[in-house]
Amino acid sequence: MKISSLTISVFCHETEDLDKIKTSIEDLFPSVKEADVRLEKVKGHFGNYITLLEYKFGKSSASTIFEEIVSKISSTDMIVIVTTLSTRMDKSKLYLRFDKQYLVGRKEITLKEGNDVVRVIVSFNEPFKEVTKELKQIASNRALHKETGTAKLS
Repeated sequence: MKISSLTISVFCHETEDLDKIKTSIEDLFPSVKEADVRLEKVKGHFGNYITLLEYKFGKSSASTIFEEIVSKISSTDMIVIVTTLSTRMDKSKLYLRFDKQYLVGRKEITLKEGNDVVRVIVSFNEPFKEVTKELKQIASNRALHKETGTAKLS
């Protein structure tokens, strides 16, 4: 897959432990150490402070981190992603949301809609049709190899 960039972002409320969230992301995805990291503190709707933690990956490291993310997605969630791809993609960008509490508490990623999520935006250098085809192949391989965990990105 030809990926031009990837961004992982998460909002950390002042009642949450930013270091714990950062550590969880960095432990789960070792390649985030190659990212440009941005921290921005903003004031929330009710006057509370929220920190935006953002990891940006350029062309050279985006594919590596995408492989790490895909390798952690369950077979069931891969099927959900593929079957809902038309609602998750806008032109050449794929939008994914993962449960922040699962990521921090269980060190695993699971799809989640709504708030309190880790957002992943993947920009492809391929048309929607090609991305769909390749993601379907990954999901198919995952289903075939879920017992051994041998599925890889093409």
